[in-house]
Amino acid sequence: MSAEATAERLVAARATGLGRFYGFGSVFAKGLRDSRLGLLFGSLAMAGLILIQAGILASQFPTLADRFQLVGQMDKLPRAIIGLLGDPIHVERLGGFLSWRTLNFLPVVVGLWSVLALTGTLAGEARAGSLELVVSTPHERRSIALQKVAVHVVGLTIVMIVSALSAWVAGLAFGSLPEDAIGLGDLVSHAGFLAHS
Repeated sequence: MSAEATAERLVAARATGLGRFYGFGSVFAKGLRDSRLGLLFGSLAMAGLILIQAGILASQFPTLADRFQLVGQMDKLPRAIIGLLGDPIHVERLGGFLSWRTLNFLPVVVGLWSVLALTGTLAGEARAGSLELVVSTPHERRSIALQKVAVHVVGLTIVMIVSALSAWVAGLAFGSLPEDAIGLGDLVSHAGFLAHS
């Protein structure tokens, strides 16, 4: 195959919608490729945290009486901890415990992650010299910025979906009481609420 034929194939692939979305000429695709390790780490960290917390509740508080003792101990927590984690609502159930102990502090983590990820992406590209290359493409600066933000929103959505799925798996694996069943739709809506709060 000649170099001209290869160049024609690349141009044809770029012309399609999917080629523009994830092709070589897309700032979005470059950002997604650059952040794939961070997304993998963030997804695995959240899944591990949720599964560990579910395992802790199931092993340390296996009966309903044990869990009501846990509810009684929540009144002794300092107000600062309750302010960070939120009010303990239905912590005797696995879903309530996971929401209170693990998922309710996510808006703080998501806020920090947003600032660090977006500034880290721009600083990393500036340090590597690839930011000048991206800006020299025929894309407008506004388009570049919007595509970078879109990469971050897609990455955040991926982490939230993985978190919801891992909480659902935790409910299946560690749910020892009938009240421990967690609906997948409830988890997805809760994760979406936390991601956008």
